[in-house]
Amino acid sequence: MGGRGSSVSGKSNAINWAHRRKNPTTILDKDPIGDENKKMFKDTMKNIVSIYPIEHANEIDIKTVKGALGQAGIGLDVKSLGNGQTQIQGYITLAFDDETFSSEYALEKKITDNFENRWNSSGEINHIIAHELGHILDFQLSIKKNGNISLDEFLTAKVIPDADVNNEINRMVNLYDVNFSRGIAQAVSREMNVDGNKMVSMVSEYARESEMEFFAEAFAKSYLARGKEKEDVFVQAFNKVLKERINKL
Repeated sequence: MGGRGSSVSGKSNAINWAHRRKNPTTILDKDPIGDENKKMFKDTMKNIVSIYPIEHANEIDIKTVKGALGQAGIGLDVKSLGNGQTQIQGYITLAFDDETFSSEYALEKKITDNFENRWNSSGEINHIIAHELGHILDFQLSIKKNGNISLDEFLTAKVIPDADVNNEINRMVNLYDVNFSRGIAQAVSREMNVDGNKMVSMVSEYARESEMEFFAEAFAKSYLARGKEKEDVFVQAFNKVLKERINKL
């Protein structure tokens, strides 16, 4: 579950995004990862970061989310300092449901149920982690694409005059307002020469929600592909399009 969304129209590869209303979520300052899942969680985070250009993922203070299995977010903290000055700082967040991640059994059951119902794109126990890190990658590449700046610069606090606050907020919001993932589904369908809606249905039901969720589900499906799954036509097409788009930044 990601913190941004968009709709798309096109020609023959137009995709009808579902945009179903999501449940409200609450973030708690609590470690959601149970002891049985800590090693798997840490290993997955470390491995994904070693393969994809995701900065600071291992430094994020993981929180608990209620109302979703996982949630990645991006935004701004704005704090008045007085004396005509304001501090603005970008942030990224990552949170998971503590009940789902409380034990290996609870996590495996949820993943298996969702995969059998085609809600998720894989049945691997670390699917939710990979999905949410897909959102973090999307956020970071959006910042790079829209402003040609690093995540470090986005996350660094800036102190500016109050008179410049609105302009600075608009500038920083524009860095992630248009996602890197925009249009990637159409690009994959063209690469496969398959109707857009049919292509999305190859991923998962949740991938139909929005471009952002498509990207995260496709990223998880691609990263978690094992053996012959790596030869899957969708996985190959998505990896090719993703690599080409990253190289253009």
